[in-house]
Amino acid sequence: MVYGAGADLGDSVILELISEIPRAFRPSLIYEIWVVMPKSPEGAASSRKLMKAIASRVKVPPLTDEEWDGLEPIRTSLLETGITGANYNLWQAL
Repeated sequence: MVYGAGADLGDSVILELISEIPRAFRPSLIYEIWVVMPKSPEGAASSRKLMKAIASRVKVPPLTDEEWDGLEPIRTSLLETGITGANYNLWQAL
């Protein structure tokens, strides 16, 4: 995983991580992962509001169920670093 970008929103921080799953005889899969870290309960609420606004504008889920299942190696890696929630597709909850 590689750090791509980050934003301090005051009450939360959003990090963009870029990860690759190499595949034999096929193009590698490259994923951008957003890690949202609220600094307070208010930050958690405003982070949810921001993600809901993005979801309402995009209107298409970024991952199919099959793609989500294929991300198991990345999700396991994130969980091992202590990032909670990496095993839950929050996009569907929005």
